[in-house]
Amino acid sequence: MFENLYTMLVQKIAEIESTYAVNRWIFLGLIISCGPPYYYSIYRLIKSIAARHRSQISFWGTMFLLTSVIPYVYVLIWGENLPWFIYAFIAVLIGKGVLDLIKKMRTSDTVAVAKYAAGAKYAPGAKRAHGSASAVRVSSEFSEDAVNLENPDYQQEKEAQ
Repeated sequence: MFENLYTMLVQKIAEIESTYAVNRWIFLGLIISCGPPYYYSIYRLIKSIAARHRSQISFWGTMFLLTSVIPYVYVLIWGENLPWFIYAFIAVLIGKGVLDLIKKMRTSDTVAVAKYAAGAKYAPGAKRAHGSASAVRVSSEFSEDAVNLENPDYQQEKEAQ
């Protein structure tokens, strides 16, 4: 029973390869080789967002998108006779990668601003103070006036100065 199922599966894969001209081993190789850079780029992207390094955010965001899209671009470029729903599926995957990137950037940015606006004395991504590994002072890139417009304590301190 299992031998027949295996034989049937191998024949179906060979039929798909010949019909659509997509080499399964190249596609699998692209998926596997893009995996580690994909997860590393997510890590570095979140780290860059927290530290507010604009140039690194752009670079790691691009790496994130490239590593998630490369295998499917291979199918788009070298695939032949693909049905319309394959193109739609690949477009959805690429769109999901873009939306995930935007979501990660907004979530990290919003969390940092919300924590500081709530009255926290320390913000993520800034220079360390007094040798404490957990205490992080607000960096000069972080605009106190823009964040604290609605914080009454901050407004009173500003008026007192």
